[in-house]
Amino acid sequence: MDAGHLTIENVTQLLHQHTFPASVEAALLAIRECPMFTRQDLSTLANRFVFCHSLAPSNGNSSQMVWIKTLNNIQELHILDLIRQFLENQADLSVASRVFDMIFLDVLSDQDHPLFVLYYNLFLKFLSLVISFESQTSLTIIARWFLTLSKTTSDKPITKIVEHTIREHIALASTKSVNNLCTISPLFTLCFINQTCILLNDENFRLDTKVVETLIDLLTFGLTNSTNLLISTLQQEILAESSLSLINFVPSMVRLDVLFPLRSFQSTTLHLHFDHFHTSILSFLFSMVTNKSPQSQVFQKSLFPSDHFQQLCTVIQDSTASEKSIHACIQRYLQILAICKTSSFPLSQIAMNELGAFFPLLTRDKLFDILKEKEEHSHMDKEKSTTDTETKRTDRLARLKELHFRRNEARKLNHAEVIEEDHRKSLPTNFERRCERVKNQEEVAKRRREAAASGLDYERVEQLDWTAEECDKWDKKRKKKNPDVGFDNYEQCTYRAYTKLAGQIKPDMEACNKQKEELGEEYYATASSMIHGTHKPSETAVNRMVEDLEQQYSKRGKFSRRRAFDIDADIDYINERNRAFNKKIERYYGKYTAEIKQNLERGTAV
Repeated sequence: MDAGHLTIENVTQLLHQHTFPASVEAALLAIRECPMFTRQDLSTLANRFVFCHSLAPSNGNSSQMVWIKTLNNIQELHILDLIRQFLENQADLSVASRVFDMIFLDVLSDQDHPLFVLYYNLFLKFLSLVISFESQTSLTIIARWFLTLSKTTSDKPITKIVEHTIREHIALASTKSVNNLCTISPLFTLCFINQTCILLNDENFRLDTKVVETLIDLLTFGLTNSTNLLISTLQQEILAESSLSLINFVPSMVRLDVLFPLRSFQSTTLHLHFDHFHTSILSFLFSMVTNKSPQSQVFQKSLFPSDHFQQLCTVIQDSTASEKSIHACIQRYLQILAICKTSSFPLSQIAMNELGAFFPLLTRDKLFDILKEKEEHSHMDKEKSTTDTETKRTDRLARLKELHFRRNEARKLNHAEVIEEDHRKSLPTNFERRCERVKNQEEVAKRRREAAASGLDYERVEQLDWTAEECDKWDKKRKKKNPDVGFDNYEQCTYRAYTKLAGQIKPDMEACNKQKEELGEEYYATASSMIHGTHKPSETAVNRMVEDLEQQYSKRGKFSRRRAFDIDADIDYINERNRAFNKKIERYYGKYTAEIKQNLERGTAV
């Protein structure tokens, strides 16, 4: 049948042909695919074929018909899970939101509706199911519905829903679940945190101490590990002008933290949990204050109500608690206020002077004096900056004028230097050296003329200017022994070697004098002297000669003569550097590769 010719009666007849649970799936498809029907007709379809409610006579008045359940609790949970799966499978979030509105919204938005109690209980079960399965689409739709509901009615129904979630599902409360909740639906997490803080602020809301500890742990873990996600989502919703009373959890969270010492909790562990909670709030506020996004100024101004901190002071001052509790409240209050006033766009515009005048209790704490002094310094700096604006402007203009003057002066100097450099480049290469030599010659000629005119010797006059160090240096250079002038033939080479070896001889004068006494006149040889075979050298002299010969052999081994170029050698190189490298490789590895090279030459290599 064509969708354009369908009527609500046709759809009802088609749905009657299905049995549970197929009728539920068919009804969900009909609600999604038939937007041409009225909201009332689609809501009636959901009531009859999704939740399987039927009309029956009232127990008190048989003539009055009321809606009753026809399914047991297990079947109801099955229906709610089918709804959850259907919403999660929708690719378009707007389509899923429209189906959710048709199923729940029309009834839950009117507390006087006859089906309100049934639908309210169903919704609580559905919410528990969605949280258990961590369904992102469903949680986002519910959070959006919370925002819509808070604009049309009060926040009381939402508070009841969150209270039910806290009381009935506290067993699900763990750091893992709240972290997953922040990741899956940050918007729903904002609503949950805000309503939880509101409930814990209510003194008439009674919970077991262990439950409160668990809730505080949840809030602490969420603030610590999902800081950036919560801040970005909160900023996005505030800039989108969503309902601040529902999603802005910061005021209620600060109120819960500051006024906690006034509550009559006796548990030491709970106090410890609240201390951790206070630390996480300070860290969260600091991250929020240091947020440098473009819209941070608008976001930070809208975070706290204008009289929020004054109201907290009023509650603390009117409290009848002990002085220790009040002092703890003041410390928490001032620490949070110090963080809020850190940024250039503070979260609170309240002045410390006015705060101390209206609430004298705050002046007892040292932190108040520090904040007051810091605020006074900031005001003085602002006033000084405003009074010095014109002076700074005049100084900047004068400095700018001076910079313009320097720039023009540098431009002129650079131009002159470029001309001079171009002139120097046009001169010969050794022009400066020639000019310097001519200048020196002119100075020497001038000094010679002056010395001749005075009747003095020019050389002696010049030597009068020499220093003692220069004279010593010149003498050492003249007296240098055995200057290495090289050699031109083998005769000069032999003579050089003889001179060098003779210069290394160290005569033994004691042995010489002893031998002179033994030989007497024969020590000085004559033409007829015969001393061959008569002299026996000492062992020390022999060792000295052996050592000298070994040094000569070692030096000869290190000497490398120039090798002649072999024209017939194989050319296995591409340039001179490669030839030297190949020779070095052959010297180290030639003996290992000789057989391989021979095989390659013969053509027998494997």
